[in-house]
Order: sequence, then C-alpha cells, then structure tokens
Amino acid sequence: ACADESSAWEAVQQSQALVRRLLARLEPLRARVEAPLVVATFGGTGVGKSSLVNALVGQEVTTTGRQRPTTTSPIVLAHPRTDLSTYHLPLEGGDDELKIVRVDTPLLRDIVIVDCPDPDTSETETSTSNIARLRRLLPYCDVLLYVGTQQKYRSAKVGEELFQAAGGCRIVFIQSHADIDTDIRDDWRNHLSESFKIADMFFVDSKRALREQQAGNRPTGEFGRLVDLLFQ
Repeated sequence: ACADESSAWEAVQQSQALVRRLLARLEPLRARVEAPLVVATFGGTGVGKSSLVNALVGQEVTTTGRQRPTTTSPIVLAHPRTDLSTYHLPLEGGDDELKIVRVDTPLLRDIVIVDCPDPDTSETETSTSNIARLRRLLPYCDVLLYVGTQQKYRSAKVGEELFQAAGGCRIVFIQSHADIDTDIRDDWRNHLSESFKIADMFFVDSKRALREQQAGNRPTGEFGRLVDLLFQ
C-alpha cells in the first residue's frame, strides 16, 4: 500500500507512518539538490572579490575597494525567481546582517552568489564582526571562490579561515588583478600544497570580463574558463 492509502493492518499503518515521516524529511533535501548552487567569494581585503562578483553577474551590483574592508555586510545575489527559503541561509538580522540583491541575469538562474565579508580585518571578534558573519555563512555554501593577489596570497589570517571552511565545500583558487599583477600561481600552489590538493588555478581580469559582459559578449580567457567551470 502507498503512504497515502489507509489500511486496517497495524503493521501496514506503522510502515505508512514511517514512510510519511521519511518523505517529509527528504522533501527539503530534494528541493535543495534541484536548487541552484551557492557560490561564495572568499579572500582578504582588496583582493577583488566584489569585482569578481560584478564580472560574473555582468553588472555593477556590489561596491569595490582595494584599501579597506568594503564588504562588511554579506551580500546575497539571486535571480528574482529563486526561492531563498530552500537554502536556510541565516537571513535574519535585517539589512545590517545580510543584504539580498535580486538580479535578472542568466547566470543567477543556476547559482546564488554570496559576496562574503573580509576575514582579515583587525576588529575584535564579536557576534557582529566580519569573522562571525563569515563563519555563519560558509556552512551553507557549495563552492568557495578563494580570491588572492600578488600581494596577499600568503595571508596567514585568510589561510586560517580557509582551512576551517575547507571541509564543507569545493574550493576554486583565483588570482585576480591580471591586468596589473604578475602571475604567482606556481608559488601559491606550492604554498598551499601541504593543506590542499589543487587541480587548477585561475588568473583573471575581472574589469575586462565586466566590460565584455556589458558589451553583450561572453567573457574570454581565464575568466571564460572560470564561468565554464561554474556551469559544469
């Protein structure tokens, strides 16, 4: 008998009750599996996380900055039709805690992007600090875009937070500022080799990719490869 059919047999009734409980628990998992991936940016102050997000979306939707911790309140970018309730993200707390931006762009039909706070500020760790916000968000993420630069790829503080976050999601390593920096991916790979097995790294120019998107073109070069990876 199916779970919705009644039966006079006590054993069948017990089995049906068990099946109904299992189905109730499996439904959120099924919805989550079919939902877009949660892709988060991760990295120190000024490494280009927000510029990367803008280039992925194809619009200037987050504030960029290289010299100060621009991203303090996490920003969630989602398609207008995406039901964020299926992700169980920590959305409570108001605009100061987490900002939601709805953008009607093809990429956001397949992923939700979280522009995470900078983990390398000197602030005291409290429930409202960047570190605390970051640690609340990372368990809900499927893919982590770890962004580094020629100047900051060896940051001990960022590396410590990365190691704590590494258990639950796939990590993609990205060197940004390809327009002005030297390619340090080989040294970065060696630096991380004791803790992480790295198949590939990307060296991207987010500003160029944004211009290409705004001109109606698909991003080229390393950024194009990154987009292909996210859509695999």
